[in-house]
Amino acid sequence: MNSVRLLVVGRHPLFGGALAARLGSERGLAVVATANPQQALLAAQALRPDVVVLDVVEGGAIAFELTRSLRGAVPEMHVIVVGEEDDRRSVCASVSGGASAYVTREQSILSLVEVIKGVMCGETHIPPLLLTAVILRLRERGSERGAHQRRLDGLTSRERMVLELMVAGMDREGIGRKLGLSLNTVRTHAQNCYAKLGVHSSLEAVHVAHGAGMRPTTLTAVSGSRSSASTSMG
Repeated sequence: MNSVRLLVVGRHPLFGGALAARLGSERGLAVVATANPQQALLAAQALRPDVVVLDVVEGGAIAFELTRSLRGAVPEMHVIVVGEEDDRRSVCASVSGGASAYVTREQSILSLVEVIKGVMCGETHIPPLLLTAVILRLRERGSERGAHQRRLDGLTSRERMVLELMVAGMDREGIGRKLGLSLNTVRTHAQNCYAKLGVHSSLEAVHVAHGAGMRPTTLTAVSGSRSSASTSMG
């Protein structure tokens, strides 16, 4: 049986190195590399480990963004987040980002080893004391996401394209070049987006888009719309 290939990601080299050494000594596990959060995505793409053990939790934001990025880059890879026992925000963010498990720092290495083996069999692990908080938060997010999505449903296809490019961080001039539209036309589409979403700025519009799950993943498809967009300028 092949060993489970691990990538250990930690904020502190000392902790990451110690954890990697301990896990690497366990039968059936092989640590292929250690990395800091800035190196994690490139390391995962290059090495394609079976499991990433991620110790970067700081209020949930880093855990969510990094977990989501890792799972997006290597969908078949499992992510296990290591965090604090009483950090409900972080465990909810981790699960929302796609983590297969959340392990507290109070748990033993043997517990972590069992969790690693479990996620390889399709299991999910959340500490019992945090499970209720996760379920309630995910229900809330599901409701919030549905409300945001209903607001996006009112956009035309062109307005949605403009919003996607706003989510990708483009300004109006960049959006105009991307879609082959004049600055005035982009401005009109943006203003229509704001009105339909019930917001007053691009920042608020992007927040609603993120809440509905919109990510800048369709930009290559948008490029193919340049010619049709140009003919619709009038």
